Amino acid sequence: MADDEVQEAQSEETPAEEQQAGTTSAEETTPQAEESEQPAEAIAQAVEVGAVVGGTVQRITPYGAFIQLPDGKLGLVHISEIDRNYVKDVREHLREGDTVQSKVLAIKDDGKIDLSIKALQDPQPRIDRRRGSDPGFEQMLRKFMRQSEERQVDVKRSVMHKRK
Repeated sequence: MADDEVQEAQSEETPAEEQQAGTTSAEETTPQAEESEQPAEAIAQAVEVGAVVGGTVQRITPYGAFIQLPDGKLGLVHISEIDRNYVKDVREHLREGDTVQSKVLAIKDDGKIDLSIKALQDPQPRIDRRRGSDPGFEQMLRKFMRQSEERQVDVKRSVMHKRK
């Protein structure tokens, strides 16, 4: 009977009191342990690689931003995945509380979610750098090549003249 009363007293304590006391009953640790084992599986079911998800910026760090997903999980958008252009400071592009769309790049074994905002942007325009696409440059190149050939001929003549 005394054991039952102790268990009832422990079960009536609030979580804050349990943290202060530093003890929890065996019954309460089992569900928490099960929850900590399931997140990777739950994440994989809730969010799929390649899916586009919306979320809110929760925290900004020097290396990226943590996004709160609708299912309550956090995902990281690395600084290199924020924009196609160079990102010096994450705070120049995102603010805490911003709502953003991102693409799920990967879900790691430990349950971490890699996100990308850059993957949803339009692809960079291809710059056609074929020869002959810029007439001004082509004209300057022809002039340079002609002058270079003339200089080479002059050098060869002077060398040949000195050998004789």
